[in-house]
Amino acid sequence: MDRRKRKSREALRKACLELVREKGFEAMTILDITTRADLNRGTFYLHFVDKYDMVEQFEKELISKIEHALLDDITEIHTLEELVHSRKLSLIKIFDCFQEDRDLLEIIFNTKGVVSFQQSLSDIAETVFEDKLNREKLKLDKHIPPELFRIVIVSLMVSIAQYWLKGDKHVSSEVMAHGFLNIMMNGPARATGLIPGVYIDIEDIFNKTQY
Repeated sequence: MDRRKRKSREALRKACLELVREKGFEAMTILDITTRADLNRGTFYLHFVDKYDMVEQFEKELISKIEHALLDDITEIHTLEELVHSRKLSLIKIFDCFQEDRDLLEIIFNTKGVVSFQQSLSDIAETVFEDKLNREKLKLDKHIPPELFRIVIVSLMVSIAQYWLKGDKHVSSEVMAHGFLNIMMNGPARATGLIPGVYIDIEDIFNKTQY
């Protein structure tokens, strides 16, 4: 996309967010969007079919970034240290996407809703997870269906995205990745100290084994 088109698209995206906040998605019109963005209707239709297509494209744009972030650091895992490094780097990139595209998240959550976004993330997770199960011959506990494992991971990730949107304080992507991994590696009960057991210190492993 050339610079002019990118600038127009950014203006439309900014206008969309402002109007969703002010009057809601259903009440918002194409004229409202183009007037706020200081663009003509023809420019809008160069990018989108209608306002529903606009939100659909916004979601696909964000999901694509998250998918690349997830896949970039997916490698064969042989040790706990390699697992921690690979997943922490992926998570930092994903949370960076949430932070950088905070406005897209807000638009999506206030139009298509959390369920739509969660389903899109779940589809990505399903592809990656099933590929790793087959390629690396990984096995889950027989009492844990793969789809349940995937739902837990995706739900936690979406909840973090919502937390970021509502929170006033800035929390870094690295801190969120650390917390996410600690919960996933130790389980909620052990991560919060409710039950005893060997606690896997993610940050300690990460600091001791820099690749």
